[in-house]
Amino acid sequence: MKPLLILLSLCISGIANATNYYFSNSIGDDSRTSLQAQNPATPWKSLTKLNTFFSTLVAGDSVLFKKGDTFYGSITVTKSGTNASNISFGAFGTGVKPIISGFTTVDTWTDLGGNIWESSNTVSTLSTCNIISIAGKNFAMGRQPKTGYWTIGSTNGNSITDASKLNAATTNWTGAQVVLRKYRWILEKFTIASASASTINFSNSGDAIQTGWGYFIQNDVRACTQQNDWAYNSTTRKLAIYSSSNPGNIDVPTIDQGITLNSKDYISINNLDFRGFNTTGINTTSRTGIKIQNCDFSFIGVNAIYGYPNSSGLKVVNNTFKEINSRAIHGGSSSNAFFSGNTLLNIGHYAGMGSNGDDSYTGIISNGDNAEVSYNSITNVGYCGIRWDGNAAVIKNNFVNTTNYIKDDGGGIYCYPNQNGPGPQSFTQRTVRDNIVINSIGAIEGGTPSSNASEAMGIYNDGTSPNVDYINNTIANARLGLFLNGAHESTISGNTIYNCSRGLYILNYQPSTGIANLTVNNNILASKDVGQYSAYFEPSGTNMPSSFSANNNVYARPLDDTRTIWQDVNGTNVYRTLAEWKTASGQDVNSQKSPMAVTTAYDLRFVYNETAVSKTISLGANYLDLKNIAYPGTITLAPYSSAVLIKNDATNVLPVADAGIDQVISLPTTVILPGTGIDHDGFISAYSWTKISGPVNGVITGGATNTASVTGMIAGIYKFELRVTDNRGGVGRDTILVNFGSIVVPVILVDFSAAAKSNKTTLLQWKTTSEINSDYFKVEKSADGRNFIQMGIVNAYGNSSTVKNYQMTDYFPEDGMNYYRLKMVDKDGQYQYSNIVNVNFKNVNTASVEIMSTGLYQNHIDIKISSSKEQTASFAIYDASGRMLFNSDIILQKGVNAVYKNMMLPNAVYYFKIVTSEEMLSVPMAKRN
Repeated sequence: MKPLLILLSLCISGIANATNYYFSNSIGDDSRTSLQAQNPATPWKSLTKLNTFFSTLVAGDSVLFKKGDTFYGSITVTKSGTNASNISFGAFGTGVKPIISGFTTVDTWTDLGGNIWESSNTVSTLSTCNIISIAGKNFAMGRQPKTGYWTIGSTNGNSITDASKLNAATTNWTGAQVVLRKYRWILEKFTIASASASTINFSNSGDAIQTGWGYFIQNDVRACTQQNDWAYNSTTRKLAIYSSSNPGNIDVPTIDQGITLNSKDYISINNLDFRGFNTTGINTTSRTGIKIQNCDFSFIGVNAIYGYPNSSGLKVVNNTFKEINSRAIHGGSSSNAFFSGNTLLNIGHYAGMGSNGDDSYTGIISNGDNAEVSYNSITNVGYCGIRWDGNAAVIKNNFVNTTNYIKDDGGGIYCYPNQNGPGPQSFTQRTVRDNIVINSIGAIEGGTPSSNASEAMGIYNDGTSPNVDYINNTIANARLGLFLNGAHESTISGNTIYNCSRGLYILNYQPSTGIANLTVNNNILASKDVGQYSAYFEPSGTNMPSSFSANNNVYARPLDDTRTIWQDVNGTNVYRTLAEWKTASGQDVNSQKSPMAVTTAYDLRFVYNETAVSKTISLGANYLDLKNIAYPGTITLAPYSSAVLIKNDATNVLPVADAGIDQVISLPTTVILPGTGIDHDGFISAYSWTKISGPVNGVITGGATNTASVTGMIAGIYKFELRVTDNRGGVGRDTILVNFGSIVVPVILVDFSAAAKSNKTTLLQWKTTSEINSDYFKVEKSADGRNFIQMGIVNAYGNSSTVKNYQMTDYFPEDGMNYYRLKMVDKDGQYQYSNIVNVNFKNVNTASVEIMSTGLYQNHIDIKISSSKEQTASFAIYDASGRMLFNSDIILQKGVNAVYKNMMLPNAVYYFKIVTSEEMLSVPMAKRN
């Protein structure tokens, strides 16, 4: 099924009397007339001019910023668009996205001694500083202790006492911040008003403080004791930083918000880069019809996008978010929200740097009715990756990796009902399906003193949340896999859960509500080691309720497949084999154990596909899955699916080395080689870095570790190799290129466009004004804007200083949105990517024909077609260039029809097209052996 994001087109087109206004910081002039500003050659210059002029805009108008330019300041919207004709922000020209920046560079410092430097002047007019950038990286404030927490000895609600760590006579922390671990899921900070003896005083709000829990001190120059620790003085407005030398490349946010919607609706924001705002990137509070697409957000102090409490119809599609200190997308309870195709990295990444409240340090918050959160890639989030609720919500096809390491008692995907009051709750049915959630870490430090176990869940159905279907999700590497905390009226089907202390955990949290009407079918619940249980049932009674049903599941612990099911029977722990569970519960009649036993966890393997296209994985040996299906050397996974595999031969699977992404660096003091090694049936026993080409200069330090460093380099292109060796002597290699101080851009691309043609093809055209040693253009396409495949190659002119025009036709675009980009490669193998363009083909098919499956084998093709009626049709096979290889007519019968043809074709991608009197369908086919 295609992502729903392809049904969404945020491009504003066909609007009568719409006017474009152009802005450029490099060639603009604010003294020009509004008529001149409608020409990209004579644009206005500043955001100040835009804010002054904004009230004269009308629905359908566009404000376009020049690519490659940076605009300092904020935008205040003072006019609404309409549902049919938004007011739009966008980009024009070529190059990188225009930057809307709140950053100011601090370049004058005073040496205070002891490696402490203070800005010579005030750096901001703001009373707080929530984030800074040091050489393009995010660093937390300096703190004490440097890691972990000190322990609260006692509290009166507005103070804490700690006789072992606090002594005002030695260090008076007045003016600093105290960060309190109030609960597993609450981490809040307050300014210290006064201190005496071993007590600090502050004005607490919200949840109570608990004796024995943790705290630390931050935002004080005396807590800055290691490189890049920093503190901001809210009185003097100066920044202090610990540095072994005069600090450089320090950027501080001096603007609070990037765009404020200011009670205005129907605004579209496209292809802009927001960075360096102290609080918010875009504030959409309680607005309607806001669309944000293809934008980048980085170094935002609190929320990148803030839509609380209800920004109806909020659309956030294909954006990137990184280094956001509290939340990437705070949708609040926005109804009909659509958050899709976004990439999140390092959200709520540092303790003490997020905002207060139980939903801080979270990737996406979507609590509204009829909302969809889909096809997002979320990596490194301090608390919950996705927090959701609402009637008829859909959470699907998301990849959530590494969460819950700053706060605890959360999930990679987490639901908590906003409905209040006693008794059962009811929602219009909600769906969580086809997500991959891995590595929910847990955060024990500073938490409850009596527990040494985290409460990090893969998917967490909390607070008796009802009416949720959990379908075909993958969960791995968490303490609790799928935790249903008092859930009812829910189906759990087709999920794969692996390497969790308790895989499926069903708890009757509120006996008055119960865990009624739960169906658990067709799940794979697999434990990696003997201390894990595939399922844990806690019904607050002797038996599961009569409305509970379970069948056709796999309860597997291949290392010890005996008592894998844990049940709490009226407070007594009972550990059961599958057979004993069947007898005691009357459930799982057709459920199975592992098809095979192993003696080492190294014979278990977990594989997954987090993309929107099928993926074939080379296994290096023969494996079985937990349903006893054999995979002799490879496995092909459907999008957003996974498998738990058992090795069933003696072959040593060679280790895999990853030397990291090729680097292009101008003037670093040290180059880091960030290598890793993976061994799927053992462990890495040795690492070795060597230089295999490049200038003779450059000294490798730490060459026998996975992460090495190189110093003393001169300009040139270096190639380094990482060699990894596993415990059985197997070797894997990978290389990394480092282009140091000799950057050459092979192509200057001035235009790249995609146009939908009437014959349902896409015409791609681009032009260059300069080419240096260029080799070819690789044209790539995608159905989701993130996962691209090669469509074709166009040779470049090589060397040119005049305009050169190129084009290619996509003869087989998909129904819905099609995304395209160029990979521009020079003769030395260096490359860069173009911007992404797209076209949208609306699906007008009557659905009388469906292509059910395609098979392209060594010597034949095998196609299955479903027809709703008897009808004539013609079909054909094409190569990727649109050349017809075979065609024929066919009479389709009502029901399933087969097309079989003996053909010998080279390994490549081909297309199958079928045409009836009512419709035309085409699908790609990949050659199979």
